[in-house]
Amino acid sequence: SIYMSLTAPQTGPIGGEWAIIGLARNNYNVEDGYYEKYIANTENYVKKLKGVLNTETGYKYTEYSRIILAFTALGEDVTSISGYNFLEKLSDMDNVCRQGTNGPIWALLAFDSGNYDIPKNKENKSQTTREGLITEILEKQLDDGGWDIADVEADPDMTAMALTSLA
Repeated sequence: SIYMSLTAPQTGPIGGEWAIIGLARNNYNVEDGYYEKYIANTENYVKKLKGVLNTETGYKYTEYSRIILAFTALGEDVTSISGYNFLEKLSDMDNVCRQGTNGPIWALLAFDSGNYDIPKNKENKSQTTREGLITEILEKQLDDGGWDIADVEADPDMTAMALTSLA
């Protein structure tokens, strides 16, 4: 199984949060300490980056959402990951929407995963709200009825993510 090959779960889309979410939500019988390894590796990653998650292509606020989803699936506190409140990281709507359609979809999923309140944006920038996220997602719906990361022609993946977030 893929789980058996993931001996050191870490932050990231491959072998990271998606695996943790799937295993945790399905109550998969993992070896002792498996989830703790993921938590420790993620906290070390966040600490090393001083709470500012980014990639070579710029900031990806979906990383915050992905980690919130994984920590929520594990019953962990998302307001203190190496001392950083990941909910606050998604409180600026402009930042959340930087990635196009993906940003608001995953932010809404993250906030709803734990029925979390959206923190007030401390820097008085554009405040994220559930209504704002929903509006942003709906405005990205294409004429063919679906969604696409490039806003060109609907694809099943983005359409499924958009509908899941709106549900």
